[in-house]
Amino acid sequence: MLTWALVLAFSLAQHGKEPGSQRQTFVSPDGVFRFFYPRAYILNTKENANEVGVSYISVCSDGAVCVVSRRSASEGTNFQAASFQEREIHDATTEIACLKGPSEDVPTYKLPKNDQRRIIGGVVFTHGRSGEGGAGNHMGSDFYRVFHKRKCYELSTSIASSSFANFDPGTVKEFTREDERRVQSELMAILDSFRFLK
Repeated sequence: MLTWALVLAFSLAQHGKEPGSQRQTFVSPDGVFRFFYPRAYILNTKENANEVGVSYISVCSDGAVCVVSRRSASEGTNFQAASFQEREIHDATTEIACLKGPSEDVPTYKLPKNDQRRIIGGVVFTHGRSGEGGAGNHMGSDFYRVFHKRKCYELSTSIASSSFANFDPGTVKEFTREDERRVQSELMAILDSFRFLK
């Protein structure tokens, strides 16, 4: 019975599904990490360009592994896109440089001391928050960094929206605080599924 359960779990994992859920599995090509994401999100690739949510301020960095809310999620609202991404910070070659956070041209916010660290998959990451805005558009991001096996890794979650005042009355539905909390909950579930495999 145990052998059959292991075979089933392996088979489902090979097809991109976690057992008992509607989540996709992403494993890095080098086998260093993996995470799960719901079907409401899609990998940001050229092949998926027509399905990926679009935002005024990009929710994915160049060269990052990034899953983005599907474009259909934002139709008819001032919500633009949400994402979870993993990227290696190549110019941060020491633990001190890595954990310092983004470059100084990225505006960051001071977090309470009890919110400056987060354990993800048994590993302690530093936690920071940043925001960007322009032309009535805003993106808020939470980033998590760790120096793992001599490399700097950053995980981040981002939510982008346009000011509700940018639209004529009655033309779109407002992306409310409750909607934002729901999206944030989805992103945190992806974040908490992250695991280093090596």
